[in-house]
Amino acid sequence: MKKRIYYLMFSMLLVSLVIIAWTPKPLLAQPPGEIRIGVNVTMSGAGAAWGITYSRTAEAYADKINKEGGLLVGGKRYLIKLFEYDSKSDPATSVENAKKLVFTDKVRFILHHGGVAVTPTLPILSENKIVSMDISVGPQILKWPYNFNILSAGPLRSEQSMVAFIKQFKIKTISEVNPDNESGYTTEVDDRRAAKQKGIEMLNHQFYPSETTDFYPILTKSLAVKPDMLVIGLGSPGDTPLIVKQARELGWQGPIGMTQGSPPSEETFVRMTGQSGEGFVWSNPWHTDPNFWTKQEQAWVDEWKVRYAQQAFIADSFGGCKQNALLLEAVKKAGSLDPDKITKVLETSDFVVLGWKIHFGATPDTYMGRPRSLVSPVYLQTIKDGKTTIIDVLMAEGVEKVQ
Repeated sequence: MKKRIYYLMFSMLLVSLVIIAWTPKPLLAQPPGEIRIGVNVTMSGAGAAWGITYSRTAEAYADKINKEGGLLVGGKRYLIKLFEYDSKSDPATSVENAKKLVFTDKVRFILHHGGVAVTPTLPILSENKIVSMDISVGPQILKWPYNFNILSAGPLRSEQSMVAFIKQFKIKTISEVNPDNESGYTTEVDDRRAAKQKGIEMLNHQFYPSETTDFYPILTKSLAVKPDMLVIGLGSPGDTPLIVKQARELGWQGPIGMTQGSPPSEETFVRMTGQSGEGFVWSNPWHTDPNFWTKQEQAWVDEWKVRYAQQAFIADSFGGCKQNALLLEAVKKAGSLDPDKITKVLETSDFVVLGWKIHFGATPDTYMGRPRSLVSPVYLQTIKDGKTTIIDVLMAEGVEKVQ
């Protein structure tokens, strides 16, 4: 009897081993894989508020996905691992960061921003088929096969801004300032062209060196020609409040606006400019007016304030959300980590992010005429009574609210 029981148990064990051996691999529990993502952003200097925000947004997305067990791609789960570097808005530093990310850290994807720092890295990323999500101005960043820009094309933003300036202030002439770098040069070209198209004369234009804090000499020349409006082309969170405040201190009482870039957090801008900031106007694909937030945008702001209580929320965090959400959703839709398959999905799909249906579109200067610039709502904004207020929402074809 004991022998029978022994043989029966032994037979059951053999059958179990055979079943396990022949069970298809996907049905067995597998350890998650790893998706390596590089973050090459400005964490110091005038643009630090941008880079720190993008970095923290990426960390929040990675944490959320990892806590859920990873990103499901083609039937397998992958945990997200970030590798983060400070580009310092310096081309040479940014290139060295890109090399580390590609050749040492072996990342598959990169999140980056700032045309000055991004542009010189794109040959390396393209050659190694690294899909990247960019937040920059200028056509030079749209000419590469695997780089996608979260911002609307620069010429469009310049045109929208000039329309807003005319609508608000009935202007006919402007003076403009831009940073003395590649992104500033591109913005000047976009703004000059848009101004001419809308019947606005640019009386004076000046470039200012990086890290400038004393704008008085530049602004004195800009205002001496008596324009109808002072325009900041590409404004950074560090530069914009200083330019606004110092222009007012020089006695300028006319309107001030910005065509590209973005100001710092609302509370920082108001604290730095005081009454000088009243009436400041700019266009941007994100904003901090809660009256215009979707439920998903409000939820993200609430999460940010809990997670990063020490850093004031700035609207650019919505740009960081788009960077991460679009990349990760494209990987899921492709069901693969193959860069060409992911690129195809980004070119041809609609995505729902933060309560909006959005997609990538093409401009004449994009890579082989293929979609590389994000088409999403653009908000015309102003500071009124110390708060950001939406003047108008510009909607493109194919973009809609889905909440």
